[in-house]
Amino acid sequence: MLKNIKSIFHHFPHLDRLFAVIVFCASFTVYLLTLAPTIYIEDAAEFAAAVPTLGITHPSGFPLYMLLGKLFTILVPFGDMAFRVNLFSAVTTSFALAVFYYALRSLLTIEKNWSNPSKATAIAFISSLTLGFSQMIWHEATYAEVYPLYILFAISFFWCLAKWRE
Repeated sequence: MLKNIKSIFHHFPHLDRLFAVIVFCASFTVYLLTLAPTIYIEDAAEFAAAVPTLGITHPSGFPLYMLLGKLFTILVPFGDMAFRVNLFSAVTTSFALAVFYYALRSLLTIEKNWSNPSKATAIAFISSLTLGFSQMIWHEATYAEVYPLYILFAISFFWCLAKWRE
């Protein structure tokens, strides 16, 4: 049985893409089902009001978040503006988890020097979903907040380091 699994990864290297898509789709589905439908409390209300108008929030103003959030609300044609900004958090977090899968798989393959990528794939897949469904990440992914975007940037940097290490 284990030899069959090993041969699958050798014959189908594009399975990595499939696992990343599964991580994205699974997390996004759960985030969408638990997404705040409209304006939420505290900073989320401020971001939901400021993003559509490109307003300035409390310092530092989060200019990159404002610009990317505005672009996202223009591209998504459904729901009210607060829902769209909340959806932006869900999408960026789900994308960050897919990138985390790639980064972790790459690092595990390099550091452990495994000739069989199935172990690295399994560990990266389970770790990505575990991170995505941890309380803090899940909570931040369901309403308008800057943290999901910055999690995406931090994990992308981590992935770039892993590629550089290769």
